[in-house]
Amino acid sequence: MKRVFRRSAVAGLALAVGVAAVAVLATGATAKPTASVQVCVLLPDTKSSVRWVQFDAPDFAKAFKAAGVSASITNALNDPQKMSAQADACLAAGAKVAIITDIAAGTSISIQKKFAKAGGYSIDYDRLVSGGRAKVYVAFDGTAVGVAQATGILKGLKGKTKPVVAELWGGPTDANAF
Repeated sequence: MKRVFRRSAVAGLALAVGVAAVAVLATGATAKPTASVQVCVLLPDTKSSVRWVQFDAPDFAKAFKAAGVSASITNALNDPQKMSAQADACLAAGAKVAIITDIAAGTSISIQKKFAKAGGYSIDYDRLVSGGRAKVYVAFDGTAVGVAQATGILKGLKGKTKPVVAELWGGPTDANAF
């Protein structure tokens, strides 16, 4: 069973992931004394959202530094092969925990299998990897996000006599759309 953590702020989310990674390391997946990386953060791209570069990466770095955990934080630039190579580099550097933002289910599952085979663990971050091996799923509080979106829509519709509202359901391949 995957544990799900929900946070409303990126900093809190990064801290929760840092704490989860430290907990995983402390419960058996200790890094080799010569390991230069304990945790590998694999972010997906720079185009789908500015948050990956402007918020998530710096918040992760800050949280890991505060926790005394060495980490590699990379961005795959929307290239699944690059993400796989980044994961391989982290494993070679001794990483025992992978925090993965899904870029392609096959790629993410393959990375999770590699970490499991090496005695490590995976954490799904922001995007659930259906069929994956992660023990933990960390995501935003989807209910709070929905409430904030609805509040914004209602505020925008205030005073309108004939509003037009579009309802978007998201893609069937996006686990967060449900």
